[in-house]
Amino acid sequence: MVGALASMVLACRTILGIQDWPADGGVVEEGGSDAASNYNSLSDTSKWATFDLSVLASTAQGYAGGVFDGRYIYFAPSYSSKAGHDIGLILQYDTQGPGLAPAQSWNMFDLTTKDGKAAGYTGATFDGRYVYFIPSGGPVAARFDTQGTFGDANAWATFDMSTVNAAAGHDFGAAFDGKYMYFAPTEGIAMRYDTTASFVDPASWLPFDMSNLEANTNYNGALFVGTHLYFAPWRGRLAQYDITRTFTTPTSWQTFDTSTVDLRAGGFSGASFDGRYAYFVPQNNGSDAGFGFDGVVTRYDTQVGFTAASSYSVFDMAQLNSQAIAYSGAAFDGKYMYFVPNDVVGALILTRFDTTQDFTAPASWETLPLAQILSTVKYMSGAVFDGQYVYFIPNTNGKLLRFQATNTPVTPVNNGSFF
Repeated sequence: MVGALASMVLACRTILGIQDWPADGGVVEEGGSDAASNYNSLSDTSKWATFDLSVLASTAQGYAGGVFDGRYIYFAPSYSSKAGHDIGLILQYDTQGPGLAPAQSWNMFDLTTKDGKAAGYTGATFDGRYVYFIPSGGPVAARFDTQGTFGDANAWATFDMSTVNAAAGHDFGAAFDGKYMYFAPTEGIAMRYDTTASFVDPASWLPFDMSNLEANTNYNGALFVGTHLYFAPWRGRLAQYDITRTFTTPTSWQTFDTSTVDLRAGGFSGASFDGRYAYFVPQNNGSDAGFGFDGVVTRYDTQVGFTAASSYSVFDMAQLNSQAIAYSGAAFDGKYMYFVPNDVVGALILTRFDTTQDFTAPASWETLPLAQILSTVKYMSGAVFDGQYVYFIPNTNGKLLRFQATNTPVTPVNNGSFF
């Protein structure tokens, strides 16, 4: 069983263009070039570009996460301040097009024309053919067939998860293991979809009540590594599922209280992976008592025991800048891990970590106030790396930022924003 799963995952990674990375999480050099010199300084303003998504449509303002399919980037629609409600206007950007500003680089599709309840999403993911949008504003998941035409309603499908379980839906991110798509619940019911079966058939979906593991079942982000799925907790414990075991059996799962490593290590908003380590993105301290925003990143070594406190380490980004707190999503460019600021403290301090260096050393980290790039930038939610550029996704006012991370393309270790 394990061998079959490993073969399946390897095949999927090949389809996605995801390569295996060194066991120590190091950088894979591309085309014989020196990997370190290929990366650009975060503070080099010539490597930044901006674009106002609202010039495409007045409601194209609020997005939360996205995904790259090898050519196109898809932006998951969340909320429009102009419309005053969740929206279903999905954007598709052609990374091989003429650039950010030309209209021909962009396509739009309003999901509500397909399904009136299809609005409000947090994150997207890709299985090698289909792009999935993760419902947060309601229970309706959406899927786009990349072999179809983006603007053709026939290339789209929706599914109401509440038809399987009344409490299902309202998720925050998803992850794909080579066969199954897992949806991280914000309200307790995790859903698993069999991507080899019909998207619209309830029999293809399987619920699991996370309260079988613990009382606090609010998760913000999902991540798949090797043979394990992780749900990042907004409240409660980090959850790990062994995909070689039965999904609905509680003993297939383990949990770990990250606050035993540091009292402030909790309340995460997204996760990412560098080839060895899983990073859980800090937003708040995860405590019902004394709730507050913080910048304590938690890193887990996936090569050692899940429930051992020694497998975890933390770094407080606030020691770099007192406003480096409250983040929403992360992205990895092959060398650097980027943590996306969400503006709850009135500042947007982008922070990145050099994964080739000591995690706990401040010298391994750097920050950039995004107002230095664009004074009108606001709340960001997630980022996507396409092999050369990192796209920072606007959650409120449509101001998209793009950073040229490398001078020549590298192979993404992952394609999504991990919401």
